[in-house]
Amino acid sequence: MGLKIKDVEVSSLSPMMQHYVKTKNENKDCILFYRLGDFYEMFFEDAEAVSKELELTLTGKDCGLKERAPMCGVPFHAADTYINRLVERGYKVAICEQVEDPKTAKGMVKREVVRVVTPGTNLNTQALDETKNNYIMAIVYLSNRYGIAIADVTTGDFMVTEVEKSRTLLDEIYKFSPAEIICNESFYMSGVDLEELKNHYRSIITLLGEDAEREGLLKTPERVAKAMLSLTKGYHIDPHEVLRSAKFKEEYSQMVIVKDIDFFSLCEHHMLPFYGKAHVAYIPNGYITGLSKIARVVDIFSHRLQVQERMTLQIKECIQETLNPLGVMVVVEAKHMCMQMRGVEKQNSITTTSDFTGAFNQAKTREEFMNLIQHGS
Repeated sequence: MGLKIKDVEVSSLSPMMQHYVKTKNENKDCILFYRLGDFYEMFFEDAEAVSKELELTLTGKDCGLKERAPMCGVPFHAADTYINRLVERGYKVAICEQVEDPKTAKGMVKREVVRVVTPGTNLNTQALDETKNNYIMAIVYLSNRYGIAIADVTTGDFMVTEVEKSRTLLDEIYKFSPAEIICNESFYMSGVDLEELKNHYRSIITLLGEDAEREGLLKTPERVAKAMLSLTKGYHIDPHEVLRSAKFKEEYSQMVIVKDIDFFSLCEHHMLPFYGKAHVAYIPNGYITGLSKIARVVDIFSHRLQVQERMTLQIKECIQETLNPLGVMVVVEAKHMCMQMRGVEKQNSITTTSDFTGAFNQAKTREEFMNLIQHGS
């Protein structure tokens, strides 16, 4: 396996490759077709995946590092054929085009993602069956009901309905046979096999020497299964997408702080709770996000099996990768039940972790942040 994006120091890359990495991080779930002259080029993991799927030659490109970045490409005039083949295999493709004339450009040619092609939004007639609709379906699960919206972007057909039973939902899916389905996070949670979880917890209760059929324990397996689904719902939510949903261009470049964010999580070592507060700061670099989204990111990462150190790192990296600010700093303070209830049994101990990037590498900036979260009102 070649060089991966997550392993590179972005500041060491060439300007063009820095822009590629930034654009790729904004479209992580897509194969990025990056226009360079008469070709669309792919780099790093995308290049390896596409070269394998489409049987293209995998080469390398100098990117400012000692190791060359994996690369493959396709001619821009034949790109639709390759895009269609990738979409047919379930990939999403983001098209990053040159949006200014290279002859008149000053410095690097400006490039932007102008289109994202998915199975349900592909308008290329060569890829579609003229005898069938090409439906895209959206499903939202709320309070034991399913809301369904379906559209064909090639014809303009649009329909909505609501059903209560999963069996009826499946009937709707089979009836329309959509090329693509988009779901909310609750729908993913609704698909977890609750019955299987209940059976496992019933077995655990029995193995511990209890009577799982005793009146007080009869509903316990179901309660615990539902609780675990709620406590680990963060696995089914994309925190980067949460930030992108409220990303705004703003020329504000002073520190933004969201402090005292309450959280609860489960220690992955003993599956006992740890809880406390997170404090997050970032210095915008042309973009800000809704303040509630910062708290939401903390909530997503805390609703997974965690260790405090990794959770701190993940919050920092998510904000840095999505907003590309001048710097991010995260401080987490927590009490761990695995230390209070078992082991050393120290009820008053508090664990503090921190991580930071960019401008927060300067001691003065870190000190300002710490003073504000400790004494600021």
